[in-house]
Amino acid sequence: MRSRTTALLAVVLVVSTVGVAAFVGPELLPDDATDDDEPLSMVTSDSAESYAAYLADSAEHGGYYGGRADVAFQASTGDAAETGGAAGTAVAAATESAASADGAASGGAPEHSSTNVQIEGIDEADVIKTDGKHIYYAGTRADATQVIAALPADSPAHVASVPEGGQLFLVNDTLVVLGHDHVTGYDVSDPENPVERWDRTLEAGIRTSRLSDGTLYLVLSTAPQACPVEPVEGADVACTDVYHPSEPMPVSATYTVATLDPHDGSLGDRVSFVGTYDSVVSMSENALYVTYTERTNPREAMLSYLLSDGRSELPDSVVERLEEVQSYDLSSQAEAAEVQATLNGWFRSLPDDERRDRQEAVYEGYERYLDDRKRSLTTTHLVRVSTDDLAVEATGSVPGEPLDQFSIDEHDGHLRIATTVGGWSAESENDLYVLDSESLDVTGETTGMGENERIYSVRFDGDRGYIVTFRRIDPYHVLDLSDPQNPTVEGELKLPGVSTYLHPLGEDRVLGVGEEDGQVKLVVFDSSDPTNPTIAHGTVLDARWSEAAHDHHAFLLDARNEVFFLPTEHGGQVFDYSLDRVAEVDVDRPRRAVYIGEHLYVAGQSELVVVDQGNWTEVARLDLPNDGYRYEAVPTNDGR
Repeated sequence: MRSRTTALLAVVLVVSTVGVAAFVGPELLPDDATDDDEPLSMVTSDSAESYAAYLADSAEHGGYYGGRADVAFQASTGDAAETGGAAGTAVAAATESAASADGAASGGAPEHSSTNVQIEGIDEADVIKTDGKHIYYAGTRADATQVIAALPADSPAHVASVPEGGQLFLVNDTLVVLGHDHVTGYDVSDPENPVERWDRTLEAGIRTSRLSDGTLYLVLSTAPQACPVEPVEGADVACTDVYHPSEPMPVSATYTVATLDPHDGSLGDRVSFVGTYDSVVSMSENALYVTYTERTNPREAMLSYLLSDGRSELPDSVVERLEEVQSYDLSSQAEAAEVQATLNGWFRSLPDDERRDRQEAVYEGYERYLDDRKRSLTTTHLVRVSTDDLAVEATGSVPGEPLDQFSIDEHDGHLRIATTVGGWSAESENDLYVLDSESLDVTGETTGMGENERIYSVRFDGDRGYIVTFRRIDPYHVLDLSDPQNPTVEGELKLPGVSTYLHPLGEDRVLGVGEEDGQVKLVVFDSSDPTNPTIAHGTVLDARWSEAAHDHHAFLLDARNEVFFLPTEHGGQVFDYSLDRVAEVDVDRPRRAVYIGEHLYVAGQSELVVVDQGNWTEVARLDLPNDGYRYEAVPTNDGR
């Protein structure tokens, strides 16, 4: 107990030196409730000077200039609700040709896979793309994109190199390469002779991108003090057009969403808004959703506790001094220093035994204070921006914070968001909130999943939701979301390890990819009885790593043959839905796989291996260049 108290004391007193991600004023924290969270009001500044003043105020409230600015991005269409939700989407997307999923003309190409995406019809950039005849691959050690003639399968050939690597989109006869500091479009109507069609210089980082209905959406991030915002050549945004909350909040980046025609590189609409390092951007057919996560400043929370619940533990002289400190117009750091000095001075005046008892009483009370208000410690604000005119249409808020793009999903006029609440000294829990997608009013919620755990993976599947939480075990939660006013947790299953990626397999089965005791773990959950989910199959691999556990693009499902691929440090692994290994492909540092016809093409950092899916034997091996030279494939008949 004393060691826990000592650790908590260190957190409270030292936190002023490390900074926090958000700010809440010195007023007392409200009791734990969702109705107390006020949505943000999003505005623009009337001048460059007032915008700069806003950024300066935000910096004083915990902003991180130049900090990490990861963004999760989800795109969805209204059609998803009519095609069986995510499960139907996942299976359909796994079997449909790239002609529809990637926008590439099939021209008589065999049936082939497309990128593993979250929502059917919304393509995501990846290091590999195929049109069923050629493979475009940017996953080698070379900073280039390799063009491979995939047919015939027993003699694939490297036919060209595009002198730019990165994330790829393939749209008809255009290959779009999202490079380090350029976005470039190449004419690949003659794949052996790619020709640069257009190029745009970037002055920003690409946080994510999507391709929908022939339009490329880029989400770009720049430093928040840059003004005007110039993320990409020809897409300047004035300071007075940058959206931000009306009240100062932490700012770590300015995000710009810009549309681009992949065929000629012309720019369309764009909108800019400030955000934090953990902002999540979600896009549907009609709206863009932006989240802002606001965390209570622990320095302010400590003072609030001492002047409310903790007052009885303090002598009158200390209370009077703290009230005096609160009345001053001090910065957060200066106020924290005064509170720390006041407490330390009192503790030092006490005998050793009494000092320890008083410290324990104060900080255990602080833990209880935070735990009672766990849903007030962190708030995620959501803002809806119209994709038609980029107007801010609605704002809303929910307790907690989402994990990633899979934590947010729009379905049948409602937005579902899974969050983790609590943290610090308060025991964490996990909630699911349903909001009207147009007004962002909360219509329903279910709370308290996975006590003292955090969300590690989420997947929505039409009227179902699946959430994995974890601390020491892996609880798998099945949710019924058919009634937006009354979402419910139908069942729960506890098992060792954790699933960090969930993929619906159809027929109420969900594959989990994760780890147990440092080894890659696979499990198939059977949710046919949502009140009593079970493990249909499970296995722990002799592998310590798989990119698929952390990047869903590395996962490939072939629903035609009811098998899936994932890379490991021991090569490419292919399993059936019963988790029986059907193939182990010897590839140097495997990254991705695609199927074309009845052959699986597994790409590593320096080679491509082709496997016959009829008997799972290797039929060809192709060295991939790092220098642009052309290599020939070596047909194999004996497993090499």
